[in-house]
Amino acid sequence: MSISAAQKRTALTALVSGAAAFDFSPPILLTASDYFDLAGEEFGRRLLLTEGADGKQYCLRPDFTLPIAQHHLTRKDENPAAYGYFGPVFRQRNSGPTEFEQAGIELLGHLDAQKALEDVLDFTSSALDIYGIRAPHIRLGCIALFEDLLNKLSIPPVWHPRLRRRFGNMQAMEALLKRLSAPHKQVKAQAGKTRQQLINEITRKMQEDGLS
Repeated sequence: MSISAAQKRTALTALVSGAAAFDFSPPILLTASDYFDLAGEEFGRRLLLTEGADGKQYCLRPDFTLPIAQHHLTRKDENPAAYGYFGPVFRQRNSGPTEFEQAGIELLGHLDAQKALEDVLDFTSSALDIYGIRAPHIRLGCIALFEDLLNKLSIPPVWHPRLRRRFGNMQAMEALLKRLSAPHKQVKAQAGKTRQQLINEITRKMQEDGLS
């Protein structure tokens, strides 16, 4: 028997409430610099921006994770915490509406990371069941898993921080991987350049890699 959209929403609200001890709803308007500094350029391009009378850039709330993490840090409580959220977020997208609803849980400060991940995946599975989604396409944006992958690949350690900084930015990642896979082309490209041209090129790459 199919259930209505209102019934699905009620079931999802109950699922979020049952999985979280804290219900925190961040403001709709947030400081944009936090997302540029912590989420990277790729995510930053999706923000819906405005400028306040104070000259600062603000954005419509693009997600719940960052403001919830900031809120948790201000509480200065070292005990494990489970936050739940369900509300509208705003992002520029290639397709679909710029405003849509996001529901989830954030488990912070849990010593057993494996158990916390299992709890999140169980929550996700239950949420998908509510909406009858049987074959979802799942993307994990976990930097820890990415770093573990880097450690298992035959990649020079000097490249690890460069790859890590481009995590989540597919265009920049692909460009860097091309450089890594064809280093001899880079050497040939530098041939014949003047000393000043080489200095400018090295300076530019250092700035891209956050080294200058």
